[in-house]
Amino acid sequence: MYLSQIELTALSVTYAASGTCGYLAGSRVRRPVRALTLVPLIIATAVAGYVGISTRLISVFGFNIYLNWALQAFGLGMLVNLLIRRDALRSQ
Repeated sequence: MYLSQIELTALSVTYAASGTCGYLAGSRVRRPVRALTLVPLIIATAVAGYVGISTRLISVFGFNIYLNWALQAFGLGMLVNLLIRRDALRSQ
């Protein structure tokens, strides 16, 4: 898939903003987080790539932010936060 420079910029901005929001939302999840909690989040993040593929959240001067980009970045941000905390890696 070839992305133009403005599309690549939009993708980067989307992943940075939504990933940060997901990271901050992941910090609000109560501890301890078990591995079983991560399974639905991983599945939801994978499915998010197919949800709202042509749904534009923002479309200004060729700068398009799509819903599936934002959902995937949000899920990845939450996963990163939960895995960094290492609660999920401990056996309970």
